[in-house]
Amino acid sequence: MTGETFTETLGDADGIERDATVVAAPEPQNETESVVAVVPDDVEPELARDTLFELLKNQRRRDALEYLKANDGWATLSDMAEHIAAKENDLPLEGINSKQRKRVYIGLYQCHLPKMAEAGVVDYDKNRGTIQLNDLAAQLYPYLDAEENAARTTEADVGTTGTVAADGDETTGVPVESSALAGVGVAALAGVAGVPGFELLSPTLWAVVCALSMLVVAALPAVRT
Repeated sequence: MTGETFTETLGDADGIERDATVVAAPEPQNETESVVAVVPDDVEPELARDTLFELLKNQRRRDALEYLKANDGWATLSDMAEHIAAKENDLPLEGINSKQRKRVYIGLYQCHLPKMAEAGVVDYDKNRGTIQLNDLAAQLYPYLDAEENAARTTEADVGTTGTVAADGDETTGVPVESSALAGVGVAALAGVAGVPGFELLSPTLWAVVCALSMLVVAALPAVRT
């Protein structure tokens, strides 16, 4: 006797009936059936953690998911490849060339989309070149949203507080040299105006001080490099 799968209605503690799939398997000794699993049909499968992070660790797969999500869960391979190629090369769609587009197209066609389809997050028709999101893809959205929010926060912080130096450290919005030069300029104006304490230098000397200060500030970048 072989194993058999059948469906029956089960009642739960709340009195609600639901369908469940019961898998039966024979006992080798006496050929009697024993229930080895009861799985409600309305239980949504979950991606294994290893599978989830395997899908998300590659930037092109994340870009593919983002593109599908932004286009009502459906796309053609050619449009997706064009979009991702433009993003990777930081160009508008009309600015990418055939080589850039083809490189992304082949990667998606041969590797990334088959891997996503195998995991069950998309339906991928190679012959038609179409991709459609499945319900399982929703389990990836929180990670995609977190990445997008983090990127926006970083851009906002850099834009409001200053620039990023070559070594990755953020600098203040106003360079120290500019502040010092502005201070010298204010002092020179105070001296010319006869403000007590600043009139000790003549206007000519203040002009010399300002000129020297500007030369020093201009020379600093060359000295640092």
